Amino acid sequence: MTDLDILRATIAKAEAAAPGHVDTLGLIPGDEMRPSGYEDTPEGARTFAWTGGDGVHFSLAGETGPVVMTVPMNWDHPNVVLGADLREFLGLGLRSGYFILEQLSYSPEEMLGALQTGIYATQLSEDDRVALDMLREAFELREWSDIPRRFAELQQLYRPGGG
Repeated sequence: MTDLDILRATIAKAEAAAPGHVDTLGLIPGDEMRPSGYEDTPEGARTFAWTGGDGVHFSLAGETGPVVMTVPMNWDHPNVVLGADLREFLGLGLRSGYFILEQLSYSPEEMLGALQTGIYATQLSEDDRVALDMLREAFELREWSDIPRRFAELQQLYRPGGG
C-alpha cells in the first residue's frame, strides 16, 4: 500500500466517523493522481488533494515529492513548497488542518508565526482533531518543531531561484 493509498483510506475512515469534517480540514483527496488542470501547477506535478476553496490543491512534483501547494488566485506567487515528501507535508497541518495553509502563499511571515504558535488549533472542532489524530497514527507523523526555519529551507531547496 502506498502513502497515497494510506492517505485515501485514512480520510475515508475519518469521513465515515464524522461526515463533512474532512472538508473543513482542507484535505480532500482526488480520485487519481493527475495534472490539476491549472496552468500554474508545476509542469509534471500530479495533484493528490484539494482544499475545497478557490482551486487550491496539493501536488507531488516528483514521484515522491516535494509537495507543492498551488494557489491559482495568487498570480504573483501561486506555488509554495510544503514538504519534501507526503509525510512531511502531512506533519505541517497537524496543528491547524490544511485549508488555512493557503495563507502561506499570500502572507508567509505572518502565517508562519501563527502556525508556530498553534493559534489555529483553537479553531478546530473535536471531529477535526479526531481526523488529524487518525492521520498522525496512520503515518506516525510528527508536527514540525520550527515551522519558519523548515519552510525557508524547503523554498531554498525546491523552488526555482531558491525562494
